[in-house]
Amino acid sequence: MEPVNALTKFTASWDKYTSGLSQEEMADLEQARTKLETYKRIYEIYEYATDLNEIMFTIETQISANNPSYPMSVYRKSASTKCETMLGDIEKVLAAYYGLIDDCEGYPEWQDKIILDLGGTVSYLALTIDDTSRDALVETSDVFLRFDAEKQKYFK
Repeated sequence: MEPVNALTKFTASWDKYTSGLSQEEMADLEQARTKLETYKRIYEIYEYATDLNEIMFTIETQISANNPSYPMSVYRKSASTKCETMLGDIEKVLAAYYGLIDDCEGYPEWQDKIILDLGGTVSYLALTIDDTSRDALVETSDVFLRFDAEKQKYFK
């Protein structure tokens, strides 16, 4: 977090700090600013992935409430745990996941890390939907269509 704070403070007073500097010093500062912006981007991706992971865990918990083999799940019926309700949530998670991957275009190592960290949970959520419902979603939803085309990458 400290590099992000340093970037914000320094960029706010860029002109004050750079007045009277030589070209070499300016080039060094530009390079440092670029590195700090990269750190900021990494931190933002980390925060976003952490939030997305928490949301996916909540949906996983809702899905498990529908499993009759879990003790006491018969007593936890709720409108929020119905499959029809969760389909929209799963679609939003898929859209957020693919949005994150697309935002990292040009950074294949970041994309690989996101797939490694979040891909398993995303694929679990998408594959918990029964085949009939998933086939219908593939026909109507771009994110489910994309997942269906790429799902083999999660089963290496």
